[in-house]
Amino acid sequence: LYMRLLHTGSGLNTRLLCLLVASLLAGPAYSQVTVSIDNVVASAGTEVSVPINVADVSTNPFSSFQLIVTPSTSELEFIGSSKDGAVTEGWTVLANTANGGVGGFSGSNVTASGVLVFVVLRAN
Repeated sequence: LYMRLLHTGSGLNTRLLCLLVASLLAGPAYSQVTVSIDNVVASAGTEVSVPINVADVSTNPFSSFQLIVTPSTSELEFIGSSKDGAVTEGWTVLANTANGGVGGFSGSNVTASGVLVFVVLRAN
């Protein structure tokens, strides 16, 4: 998946791409769910929360996930994640800003579609 952000700053509109690799694990077997990323607009110097959405979860529940966020330009910086309001709100979710990793796990499965996690980015 590729994440597209429209960066607006100093009168310039620059499309930015982020590579997002997602793997969702369901017990002993790999599960396939639909993962989508909303289009987001950010101005230079601001932070933006980008929702990472999951669908088709009712037939493919999962109890852990891992994402790698790789900005394609220096104009975009990965600064963390948030689970507030996400389907993983009660989970342990951690972000590693050094390598772009976001992962989470729980003893219970996600069984509903919605926002998996918010990736927090800064537009430089």
